Amino acid sequence: MESKRAHQMISSDEDSPDPDKEPLTTKPQKRRKGSQFEDWARTRPWLKKEVRDNVVLMYCTYCREHGRFRTGGYGHNAFVDGTTRFKLGGVEDHERSNMHTASEATQRTTASFKESGSLQKGIKLC
Repeated sequence: MESKRAHQMISSDEDSPDPDKEPLTTKPQKRRKGSQFEDWARTRPWLKKEVRDNVVLMYCTYCREHGRFRTGGYGHNAFVDGTTRFKLGGVEDHERSNMHTASEATQRTTASFKESGSLQKGIKLC
C-alpha cells in the first residue's frame, strides 16, 4: 500500500512541471565571445580581430593606422597593440578616448580626400 501512495505522490499535479511555464532555476545561456564581438563590430567598422601566436586579439583599425603618429603618449594602447579583453565596457571606453576620436577624424578626412581624388592629384596630407 505504501508503494501505491508513493506512486500517487510522484504523479500528482503539484509535482509535475507545467509545460507552459519556464523552470525558475534555469540560468541564462552564456554567449560565446565571438558572437558578442560580431554584434559590437556591426556598428563599429573600425573594430576588428586577428589571431597572433594562437591568441585572438581585438583591435582598432583607425588607431592602428593613424594613432601611431600622435604625440603625447598616444602611440600605443590595448586597441593599437591588440587586446584579449573582450568586454563591451572596454570597447566603449576606447570609443570615447582622445586617441580614437582623433584617429577617427583623421580617417574621415583621409577617406574624403580619397573619394574626391585629391590624393591622386598629388596633394599631400600632413
